[in-house]
Amino acid sequence: MTRSEPTVKAVILDMDGTLVDTEKLFKESWFACAKLFNFEFNDQHYLKLLGRPLETSMHYIQSLLPMTIPLNQFMDTLFKDQQARQLKQGIQFRPGAIKLLQLLIDSPYLTGLVTSSKRETITKNFKALPFNPEFDVLISYEDTQLHKPNPDPYLKACHTLQIKPINTLVVEDSSIGAQASIDAGCVTVLVPQLVQPNLTIKSQLFAVYDSLHDVIKQLSL
Repeated sequence: MTRSEPTVKAVILDMDGTLVDTEKLFKESWFACAKLFNFEFNDQHYLKLLGRPLETSMHYIQSLLPMTIPLNQFMDTLFKDQQARQLKQGIQFRPGAIKLLQLLIDSPYLTGLVTSSKRETITKNFKALPFNPEFDVLISYEDTQLHKPNPDPYLKACHTLQIKPINTLVVEDSSIGAQASIDAGCVTVLVPQLVQPNLTIKSQLFAVYDSLHDVIKQLSL
């Protein structure tokens, strides 16, 4: 870090939307499937799902669907649509993501990945890289009972690394993820993709950056 405080000893990254450019694809898929099943779905609905694992949003998703549409039928169609879109475009990383991961490997920082995705998704995404990110800790959906915006995933990562949250820099793209990190006591930066943080979140962030290249500069890598 270029500032004398806080002293950062660990860097923890979110995955979907932060490293992997998934949000535009997922949003397109949601709107396409809503149109296919002929029910109302708008930006406000999508924002309630952004940054949360689908498994924790099932009740909300069910409330959006007409009673004639079984939840499992819709979810199966959604997953297949997302997979088809990802297969067509391939795994896309956000600008600066690969460089950041490469530089962190040889940096003095401990590193971590905290994501609401399952480990099979993590494996699939990082197979697209020509190197192993070699995280010191990896917290996936399976590793905690409570998920973002609850702070437990970040608290568990810090505990595993044996690093205090105040000495941990977290990079997120969504306000949901940022809230989890802030509540855990971590130094939090946001690199938003679709939605800018509200004033309440923004006031608690260390910084809001335009790209991951700004994170690299902040870490002086």
